[in-house]
Amino acid sequence: MTLVELGIGSLVFLLAFLFTRGLSSPTSKLCLMDHPNIRSLHENPTPCTGGLAILVCALGGWWSWILLVQLQPTFLSVNRISDPDIRLALILSFFVALLTLISYWDRKVGVKPGLRLAIHILAGAALVRGADLFVNAISIPLLGQIWPLGWVAVPLMLLIIIWIKRLFGLNGGLIEGSIVLIGGFVIYVLWTGGANIFPVLSLIVSILCLVWMSNLFNFMDGMDGLAGGMGIIGFGFLSFIAWTSGHFFITSLAFFIAVSCGGFLVFNLPPARIFMGDVGSVPLGFSAGGLSALGIHQGLFDIWIPLLIFSPFIMDATVTLYCRMLRGEKVWKAHREHFYQRLVLSGWEQRKVLMAEYGLMLGSGMSAVMYGQFGEQLRFVVLLGWIFIYTLLGWGVFRIEQRAKKINAAA
Repeated sequence: MTLVELGIGSLVFLLAFLFTRGLSSPTSKLCLMDHPNIRSLHENPTPCTGGLAILVCALGGWWSWILLVQLQPTFLSVNRISDPDIRLALILSFFVALLTLISYWDRKVGVKPGLRLAIHILAGAALVRGADLFVNAISIPLLGQIWPLGWVAVPLMLLIIIWIKRLFGLNGGLIEGSIVLIGGFVIYVLWTGGANIFPVLSLIVSILCLVWMSNLFNFMDGMDGLAGGMGIIGFGFLSFIAWTSGHFFITSLAFFIAVSCGGFLVFNLPPARIFMGDVGSVPLGFSAGGLSALGIHQGLFDIWIPLLIFSPFIMDATVTLYCRMLRGEKVWKAHREHFYQRLVLSGWEQRKVLMAEYGLMLGSGMSAVMYGQFGEQLRFVVLLGWIFIYTLLGWGVFRIEQRAKKINAAA
């Protein structure tokens, strides 16, 4: 990290702070209001376009740094950015800006969910395929690369089939017949080696993972300070790990996003004066997924490091979606079933939940840093440890809910 980057980062923080302060006023021309609904934990209408400040300032700072590097002034000892990286920067910036504009327009006049999802898939496909960022295999410590990413499609297809059956109340052996078909597919892959089908499935799953990262950030942006804190801590750790490996492309963008989130968070801590909104959470999730895919693709780290860094959001959103799909619920409908929401509804103050979440984010981020320094055996222990921690946390939230229900029933 050079003094030039730190200087630009300070300017980005200040501009994000000032921009957010302006957006937090209902009189701002760019201000849009978020009115409480079934998903909300707030009670009063609140401005919800703080994400504009984050993305405009972060991208502005990043491109200022890129242009400065390309000019090669004597006081800057960083090599020019390669043409492929410039191309990737253009692709990533374009689709981050596109998602920002679409999310703003959706909040302002409304965009049909199908069209919005199609744009998310288009953006994910363009980044994954255009920049060749799809992940072929998952490397597991001690076991090596034994699991092509395409295998994820098998349980994913079964989960979707179960969800459709329960959502629409379908009968007639749909699940049984689907299991037979999926079983036949698995046998075919094992018999043929999957040389032709796995690259396609890996590409599809990579795109879906990027789309999911974009949306899970949005799903988790439901409490004061939560998504902003994940932006600072998550992108901060991602920037640090990339910096220790000498990857200035990821280092710079993740750093500018983190400091931009810092300028925004000043006004987003409870009680929040402004929310990030879809206009910020969706592009942030897309950026997190894109930078993670780039680091994995270029061998900077394996898939478990970004999964650990962003695991507080990934685990909460994914487990919640999985449970809702198994129950056959309309997953696109607003709800308050995320773990952090359940804690608030069980009587915890938002600040208490937020501090617990920040502690979890810091712990998972530090574990990701240590994971990168460990050997295979300790890496395996780290992953097992976090599986245990999240299982214990889920059980703890359930116990807190049950205790709150007993108290309310007795009152």
